[in-house]
Amino acid sequence: PVCSNSTTNSVTISSPTPNTSFNWSIPTIPAGITGLTSTSGTNTIPSYTLVNTTSVPITINFVVNASTSVGSCPGISSTYTITVNPSPTVTTTNPFVVCNGGQVSNLSFTGTGTSYSWTNSLPSIGLSSSGTNTIAAFTAVNATSTVQIANISVTPVYLGSGVSCNGSVSNFTITVNPTPTVTATNDV
Repeated sequence: PVCSNSTTNSVTISSPTPNTSFNWSIPTIPAGITGLTSTSGTNTIPSYTLVNTTSVPITINFVVNASTSVGSCPGISSTYTITVNPSPTVTTTNPFVVCNGGQVSNLSFTGTGTSYSWTNSLPSIGLSSSGTNTIAAFTAVNATSTVQIANISVTPVYLGSGVSCNGSVSNFTITVNPTPTVTATNDV
């Protein structure tokens, strides 16, 4: 398997039978796949930069036929496959504004990923610096007298057939306002 928008390795077809030549073809180009610059050839399946435009894995079948140059004997056909995982997405999260000591509820991420990893640029707000999937509810902290703004970056991940593919990062902010204070002044 490969990730969408990644380049495959070329595949040299071989046989233990001497004087064997190969013809390969892609009988059907799957819907949702782009980047197949050739759909037939001989002896080597070239590298491709394949894009899966859907939200599910797509398998491309290459049918390989062998024949010998001595006696023109046909061989048994074989199928070589490449599975292209999709580029996962994450639904954008709106920014949050909370007061010092305020509660931030669980934040669950949705989209086409099988998981979501996130990072927090400002752990002093009471949220750890990174995690996966849900951000657990926490009490917001602002021990300063100025507004604190944490940037949260969420990366969708699609795990398919043992290959992990990252999608585009989505960012949102959590703003923690300080606790207002009063300073008394003497009237003169």
